[in-house]
Amino acid sequence: MMMTSTCLQNNRHTRLHQILCMSNADVLFQTEISSKLDFIWRRKFGVEKEEVETMASVNKVLLENILPAHVAEHFLSSQHRQEVCSIISTVLLHA
Repeated sequence: MMMTSTCLQNNRHTRLHQILCMSNADVLFQTEISSKLDFIWRRKFGVEKEEVETMASVNKVLLENILPAHVAEHFLSSQHRQEVCSIISTVLLHA
């Protein structure tokens, strides 16, 4: 009878060990997926940030070419960014 009791305890420990291993594997998988998504999002954000900076530079050059410097600076201030978009759209549409 003693041997049966020991076997049952070993089976319980083995099953518990299997469940813990599966749980650990699931956590590791979720962590890996999260890390990959984080990398992709950071990379995408970097590309989008570069595109915004490039567009800002293009807008500045365009404004400086069609307006006097002090007027271009006025429109490049943060308060007038929407006006800059409107001006450039209008110029490009009528060009």
